[in-house]
Parts: sequence; structure tokens; C-alpha cells
Amino acid sequence: MRKRTKKLAPIDMNRLLHMTGVAKYMMEHADAYGVEPDLAYLVGLLHDIGYIYGRDDHELNGADLLRRVGMNNDICDAISVHGSDIKEVIADVIQINSMLLLLYEADMMVDVCDGIAGEVVGFDRRIAGIAKRYGEDSPLHQAIIMHRGNLEKMLLPGWEDRCRQHMG
Repeated sequence: MRKRTKKLAPIDMNRLLHMTGVAKYMMEHADAYGVEPDLAYLVGLLHDIGYIYGRDDHELNGADLLRRVGMNNDICDAISVHGSDIKEVIADVIQINSMLLLLYEADMMVDVCDGIAGEVVGFDRRIAGIAKRYGEDSPLHQAIIMHRGNLEKMLLPGWEDRCRQHMG
């Protein structure tokens, strides 16, 4: 179990809107990935729970918290790596399963930017929103840019159509 040095803090409304948007997207597209819609919704809803300890290492902190309350290891593993480059995840031999791929897709599709509250905005606007919030030179934005190409190669065919379906 990881030792936390930061105090607990409530998750802000924008993050909660993102989490519920990811949950909704995952539930709506669970069948395409062959996962149970209710379980997909739960994973989406909890994927950023580690933000109660801050943004840094939120994936690992969230997975640790969920393990402590008895959450399934596959779900915790997916949450623990959802912000990592998918190539690194493969190198770490964490099982790449359908739930993890759906989480990656949903997390990159849903944002809170430009007055849009937890809605599907697509990869480009999501990345632009991250650049606006954290800066184009920020490590987070740079990692997302590199991560995008690897992720797009791994996603289930049709992810672009699923995005367009939401964006009208």
C-alpha cells in the first residue's frame, strides 16, 4: 500500500462531471467491447477517485483505495494504469483487457472544457482542453500527445464513429 503525504480533499465539480461523463460513455459502449454495462459504468465513475489525494499519482492512489475496500483486482489494475501510455502498460505486462481499452477510449473522449460539462468532446478537444488547463509544455500535455498515437492503434475499430455519434 502506498503512503500518502497529501491531505484528503474533495473532488471538484469539473472532475465529478468528467467522471460521470466517462461512466455514461462506458455504459453506452460496453456492448461493443463485450463488457457488462453496469460494471463499465462503475469503472468509469470511479476511475479518478484517487483525486481525493491530488492529481499526482491519482491512478495508483485510486486503485489502492479501491483495493482496500475489496474492489476486484482487474478493475483496480485498469484504474491504476488508465493515465499511462498504453505501450508502457503492455511492457509492464498488465493484462490489456476490454474494460481497460474502453476506459482509455472514454477517458480521452470526455472533458469539461469550453462550457461543456462532462460531455463527449473527442480526442482533439480533450487534448486542447488539457493544454489550456496545464500548458502546452506541461509534462501531462506532452505525455498525452505521445500516448494518443499508441492508444489509437489499440482501440476497437469504430472508435471514431462512436465519438461522432455523440458529437452530432
